[in-house]
Amino acid sequence: RIKLCITAGAAVVVWLVVWGVLSPKAADHAKRGVACLEQDDLEGAINASESALAIDPRHAKALWVRGVARFRQGELKGAISDFDKAISVEPERAGLYHDRAMAREDSGDRAGALADYDKAIALGGGSSALFNDRGCLKSGAGDEAGAIAAFDMAIRKDADNAAAYYNRGNSRGALKQTKPAIDDYSKAIELYPHHTWALYNRGVLYAQAEEPDKAKADYDAVLALDPDHAGALTNRGVLAADRGDFDVARGDCERAIEIAEAAEVDHEDIVLEIAPFVLARVHAQASQGRHRAGVDPQPVSDDEASRQRDQAFAQIRRALKQGRTTADRLESEEDLAPLRSDPRWAELKLGVPR
Repeated sequence: RIKLCITAGAAVVVWLVVWGVLSPKAADHAKRGVACLEQDDLEGAINASESALAIDPRHAKALWVRGVARFRQGELKGAISDFDKAISVEPERAGLYHDRAMAREDSGDRAGALADYDKAIALGGGSSALFNDRGCLKSGAGDEAGAIAAFDMAIRKDADNAAAYYNRGNSRGALKQTKPAIDDYSKAIELYPHHTWALYNRGVLYAQAEEPDKAKADYDAVLALDPDHAGALTNRGVLAADRGDFDVARGDCERAIEIAEAAEVDHEDIVLEIAPFVLARVHAQASQGRHRAGVDPQPVSDDEASRQRDQAFAQIRRALKQGRTTADRLESEEDLAPLRSDPRWAELKLGVPR
């Protein structure tokens, strides 16, 4: 999910314009803190806000600055405390409830976060960003219908909110609303062409809808933007294997595994299941001299065939470690047929759930 709260930039300019200046010296420090936030200098923002608070302990803007900095640092308890204090000074300022909602949500207090979002809306702070973030909260709680309603409002407030289209696409996808989800991802991409996750998720839906050419185009676009996107490499490898282009599938899936093992990646467990499974298909076919559909098999020595089968079984065992591959899937995959006469096949299936 993409949230749109607690930013510097234009949002900070609004705070500077509307916040009352109670103490000129404290206000100067708080203003310096805002400038630090704009530069992502979190320690500088905290130091500046604390200088302001040393002069005026109830300076709402300084409390907000420190709360934002702490939030960005992941110090949620301190951030919530600062937002609490700022709200006690400025109880009618909707933006403070929005920011506290974000911190509460990240700390696991979804009920408190929802109450804050509703309070901000009641105070007239129902911006597109707020409704987007409220939708993220609803989705995180499993209420996809409620999330969609919030994203609808976000888009109604700002028809160019790419994040809201993307997030609504995720919720619609979760509800199996494939065509509307694809439309949302497409709008997000129109508004922000470098949106790798909108491209990736749309590719997944195209693949599920049996439109492999469109899916491949989206995975290609993702990899043009992010060559190390392990998920896109894996899924493009699946498409290549499905069309019988086993050498291409091997290259994509080996690279995906290399990336996933070298660093933490999104959906690492899925990559480390699917990519090895595809490689098992590749090696099983290579044991028969098949590297590409429509091309006559190449002669394979007994030693090479045995080596390819060894690698195929090794990759299947690797996939099985993730715990989702079933015996039914093993039996239904036609590319693994060359392995089924091997005694290891029966041994492999023992203990694999149906």
